Amino acid sequence: MTPRVKATPSLAIIDALDSLAGQVRKLHPEVPDNIVIVLASGKTRRGAKHGHFAPLSWKDDHHEILISSESLARGAQATLGTLIHELAHATANAKGIRDTSNNGRYHNDRFRKIAEGLGIELEKADTIGWSVTTLPDSTAAKYEVGLKKLEKSITTYRMGLAVAEAVPAKPRKKSKAYMVCGCADPVTVSKQWFERNELSLYCSTCEQGFELVEEV
Repeated sequence: MTPRVKATPSLAIIDALDSLAGQVRKLHPEVPDNIVIVLASGKTRRGAKHGHFAPLSWKDDHHEILISSESLARGAQATLGTLIHELAHATANAKGIRDTSNNGRYHNDRFRKIAEGLGIELEKADTIGWSVTTLPDSTAAKYEVGLKKLEKSITTYRMGLAVAEAVPAKPRKKSKAYMVCGCADPVTVSKQWFERNELSLYCSTCEQGFELVEEV
């Protein structure tokens, strides 16, 4: 009897990810089939990516989903979040929906709707749009068996490259500064114009000078 060969760590991880992708397709039939690989994502200006979707990149028109071998360090639940994120791109592609711009970097609202429909939560970041991904516990519970298999398989991960974490966009405070006189219906002059012209203004109606008002 030929002894059974133990799967290498990389094969165990890919098998677990491929099983999870199949579970996603079972719950969401609109998600197309893809070839899942685990590979170093490559260094970028912002560190390393968690994953990517490459349409029609394999022979016979197969799509590719790459899961970054560096980002496996985040654990099974975060990795499944990335997998579903990339499956959302695959779904948009299958439906002929343009879900990104800026060479695939900026994720638009059409992507958000598809991704949230698959069960992940997204936050908006300044430069990459709706891309900051979280897998909520409610979705993780649907893949409990597959997640345990993935968690068990992640016995190692690639070292050497820091994984970039996108920062959600913070609401920008808008301030407005202008000069006003003392009238009930005051005359207003922009602060920039006032400073640029270095004027000393005086209102002939209320016989008062102009004061700075700032609104946040």
